[in-house]
Amino acid sequence: FQFPWGNSHPSAGWRQNTPSPFRYVERNYNVIVDQRDAGAGNLVAINPTTGQPYDVVQVYQPPVTSVLPAAAFVGPDGTAQHPFGSILAAQQAGGDLIIVQNGSVITQSVTLSPGQHLLAQGNYADTVPVAGGGSVTIPGAVVGAAHNASTQRPIFENLTGTAVTLASNSEVAGFVVSGTTLGGIVANNANNISIHDMTFLSTGGDAIHLTNSTGNVDLHNIQITGANGNGIVLDGGNANITYDGTGTSITSIGDGFVLSNLTGGVVGINNLTAKGTGGAGLRLSSVGTDVTVTSYTAKQTTGPAVAISGNTGQIQTINNVPTNVYNTYTFAGNTTITSPNGAGFTTNGTDAIINVASLNVTSTSGAPAVSLVNNPSNAITFGNLVLNTNGGKGLYAAGIQALIVKGGTITAANAPAVDIGSSAVKATFTSISANGGPFGIGLTQSTGVFTILGGNTYGSGGTIQNTTAGLLINSFGTTNVNWVNFANNGVGVQSAKSSQLSLASVQIGGSTN
Repeated sequence: FQFPWGNSHPSAGWRQNTPSPFRYVERNYNVIVDQRDAGAGNLVAINPTTGQPYDVVQVYQPPVTSVLPAAAFVGPDGTAQHPFGSILAAQQAGGDLIIVQNGSVITQSVTLSPGQHLLAQGNYADTVPVAGGGSVTIPGAVVGAAHNASTQRPIFENLTGTAVTLASNSEVAGFVVSGTTLGGIVANNANNISIHDMTFLSTGGDAIHLTNSTGNVDLHNIQITGANGNGIVLDGGNANITYDGTGTSITSIGDGFVLSNLTGGVVGINNLTAKGTGGAGLRLSSVGTDVTVTSYTAKQTTGPAVAISGNTGQIQTINNVPTNVYNTYTFAGNTTITSPNGAGFTTNGTDAIINVASLNVTSTSGAPAVSLVNNPSNAITFGNLVLNTNGGKGLYAAGIQALIVKGGTITAANAPAVDIGSSAVKATFTSISANGGPFGIGLTQSTGVFTILGGNTYGSGGTIQNTTAGLLINSFGTTNVNWVNFANNGVGVQSAKSSQLSLASVQIGGSTN
């Protein structure tokens, strides 16, 4: 203990106005702070591509049959009241943020320069990048021309060639495209592009075709109802690709959505719907990067609803050890395939890691609901698999390094419910039913474990009936069948060279052999 008095104490010489480290602290609760309010107004948005302020100009190109007062085009200066008469005129005037007013009918192809933004009048959200990073928002209802009260969206109509060719850091949004002899929108070797709020009624080629893209590619709110080629194609490049199709769909003579020959970047596809495509709904061909598809719906596709092919694995040195590195394709959310005219979900000759959270296929075509062929490198995993078929196989797999099914049901008519060969399997189902066909379940020349759980009542594991062989096993690992009924088959259960076969609470009746 120390007592703060006495001539020998260090505080003995302290006086009232002298600070002392040995005295208790006196606190003043009136704290003075520095308060400042900084604000800025009338800032100039600088185009990061040109380094100059955005030059905002407006265009009104009337239909050929339209008759407007001559005063409407007196001294066009790109303002709302005196718009330019064509997009080309706006470009020649230096416009890099070009707004096309409602009622415009464009009959010439447009080629954008780097950093140009071509926007149709409309109430959709849009932003443009500014120098130094970030972006600024453009008001949705952005024009109100005195001479033009039309509410019809601007349209590219009946033109020769392609509607719009994009350049790096360019954007097109808000238009209708109808009647091009070639494609709708194209870009080659472009960096950072955006296409959104577009409607394609008819194109002579692909609605959108982007080749060797880099940077960021943003695609959202795109409705395609008639493309004589493919819907959307992204071929080559290493761009970070984002697609959001909420509330829209793709219908085309060719494939709906195509990813091919990508070498990098990250791909995120959200809320994709393919309807009545002449080819595949979604095609992934030699995609050398990770892909995530969240919520995909396909209806009445002529080709496979999903078609995955191409080897993209590479040998990379990791910790001085050569290592095979593979890409992962993830189907998150629900993948729903209804009434395909061909196969449902297919893979053929791919080395990708494929993860499917939930797949539901309803099909009356003669093709398999799920067809998996030749992936000797990596696993294909289904979290939940629900298949209903008539005339086509439910699940077909051949040459798969690891087929994993964590749960689900299969119901098939006039074709096998399951046909697995030359694969490694770890599959668990609640029930499997088949009515007609050469066999109900076939497991041949494969390894692993195949299990039907059932639900503690006879038939809850499914019913296999009117087949030549209900359960056909030849050189397989372990098979566990619970609560399954076999009725009126040539042979109920036929097994040869099986490591283990367990039949529990199974009923077999009406077999002829």
